[in-house]
Amino acid sequence: LYYYHRIDDWLETVIKERSYDYYLLMDIDIPWEPDPLRDRPEPADRLKLFHLFKEELDTHQFPYSIIKGTESKRLEQAIKILDSL
Repeated sequence: LYYYHRIDDWLETVIKERSYDYYLLMDIDIPWEPDPLRDRPEPADRLKLFHLFKEELDTHQFPYSIIKGTESKRLEQAIKILDSL
């Protein structure tokens, strides 16, 4: 919705059919760095996207954790979470 302002029906179907064990949602608490996939350097845009991603995870009742902190802390958190699954 953020980019194209609509979601095709086929995409909703795929979202419901795909099943992943767990999701890791990255917080926006580290500085933005440009790369081919990141296109929103403004904190307000990043926060909006974060909340949209979180809302989708909540809407579909997907299990997830929010990962925060430095890169090394994020890695530690992710490993700990995945080891507990």
